[in-house]
Amino acid sequence: MTVLNQQTNTGTNLFRQWVTEAHELEGELCLVLSMYNPQNSEGIDRCPTCSNPNYLQSDYESMDTDSEICPDCFGTTYKGGIRKAYIAPLLLNEPRLQNQVDPNGDIASYVVDFQFPYWLEIFEFDYVLRLNGWDIQDSGNGLYTVTPKTIEAYQLQIPKIYTVKDGFGYMGGSQKIASKATGVSVNTNNPILNIGISTKYPNQFVPTPIQGALSSISIAHLNNANN
Repeated sequence: MTVLNQQTNTGTNLFRQWVTEAHELEGELCLVLSMYNPQNSEGIDRCPTCSNPNYLQSDYESMDTDSEICPDCFGTTYKGGIRKAYIAPLLLNEPRLQNQVDPNGDIASYVVDFQFPYWLEIFEFDYVLRLNGWDIQDSGNGLYTVTPKTIEAYQLQIPKIYTVKDGFGYMGGSQKIASKATGVSVNTNNPILNIGISTKYPNQFVPTPIQGALSSISIAHLNNANN
């Protein structure tokens, strides 16, 4: 009789299951926007509205506008700005007030600590939107605009990864079980608050804890709701 010995990371899977169940039981469904950055933007064009080809930075602040952030790339300098959108159950605490000093002086912002499921890859400067449902409007020609009713929006600081060292794959190997990041509240004129989703299938965008991007959404359809 042939016996197959297959190495498995049972311990890590068990930890991930516990953490995932905690998120599903106690978490709040939020819209997580994964933004383009130098680590995940290979092959993506620069923003035609604000990107400076000489310095690879945004010139939007120098333009005569009400906002300091480009509404087409949301400050990423990459075309479209948003790489992926997720609905995910997040663990979070109550917003707390925090003072910070920038070139404009002492500014008070609200901060929230978010914990994310293991399958969700997050980066610094990604966004988390706390929601109170969705507005669905008929845009004509069989198209609908699905706009999140945003309660609060936060931009993430450098995330921390939580792992279990199980030696799976190689000695000393570690596996991700969750991640955590602090979010800082965005200004009311931040264009990220105006995003909408143009689609022929509005019923696909009911908030549910799915693992992955919003069902079959094309990133090209994540545009400003006013367009």
